Amino acid sequence: MPRLHSAPIPIVEGHPLVLGKANILREQIPVGPGGGGWWKLLFKFSFPVTIGTAVGVKPEAGLAIVNGVTFETSRKEKMLDNCPARHIYRDNIIQSGVQEPATDPVAQASATYVTWLEHYFIDRRMRQPLDTLFDASRYAWAKLTLNMGTVADLFTTPGTATINDPTVDIFAFKIHGSIPPGVVKAYRELGVYPPEDPASKLYIDPERDPDLELKRLYVYGTENATDGEALSGDLSDDVIDTMKLSRVSSEGSEELWPETEAELIRRINQPAYQLESEQVGVHIFDFVEAEGSHMRNVKPVGSKFRLDYSYAGGQTDPQVTAAFDGIRTLR
Repeated sequence: MPRLHSAPIPIVEGHPLVLGKANILREQIPVGPGGGGWWKLLFKFSFPVTIGTAVGVKPEAGLAIVNGVTFETSRKEKMLDNCPARHIYRDNIIQSGVQEPATDPVAQASATYVTWLEHYFIDRRMRQPLDTLFDASRYAWAKLTLNMGTVADLFTTPGTATINDPTVDIFAFKIHGSIPPGVVKAYRELGVYPPEDPASKLYIDPERDPDLELKRLYVYGTENATDGEALSGDLSDDVIDTMKLSRVSSEGSEELWPETEAELIRRINQPAYQLESEQVGVHIFDFVEAEGSHMRNVKPVGSKFRLDYSYAGGQTDPQVTAAFDGIRTLR
């Protein structure tokens, strides 16, 4: 089995970003014959801030300003589907078992704030992690879209604050040598579902998709959220009380996960990923954790695939966001 190489290969360095817009990189992505096998991407976002009259720093501001990341190929495969950086960062934690901050803590001061983010094409927690290696030689092109926010994603009251000449550096990490035949069988996809207000709706019906197999379903509880904006606001343990997951088909109802207290799910997740502490407001239904095998993936199919939850109550602008980590067959 090929070994992972730890030396970064620059894709772009100091690439200018336009805030409030989609920033597209396509010609810069080196795919095609000889492209090799990529196991991860590393992003370094730099935000030079002049503070002006800004007041109040938003939660995880350095992540929140990266509204969504999409990575798609000429074969109509999407490894990232407008995925918020806050969700990608949680996958970084699961893959590494390290809860180090992804960003320089944004403060009410003029400085250059840096956000580090990784996207893993492989899943290091699986028995066969290279099943979803990115074989760059298969594609005529690959496109990376960075949907960037604005200074309003950093501060509650931006005032006269400005972000001057933000940039991104992107590095690819490859395996040693060529890809052995038959190693790559699928591709890994991270994405999010539309968020819900638990004060008015106590379930989420993830999109039924026969091509998608779920390895993990993430459920985030936040308060002080922005209506309709996935994974916004402050992560909180006080939004969700209990959760369960079920699937209904022509063959009947199947309980995929019985009703469980949210606190217990967080407690299960902590030792499963060797984390120092529980993740606040983050709950992971991990279908493959016990065996590390895609045989345990869950397909969101049937007449109904539903996440039910109970709302603890009492929060300001509460929100529940479901997000996924899954695989699809190569096209």
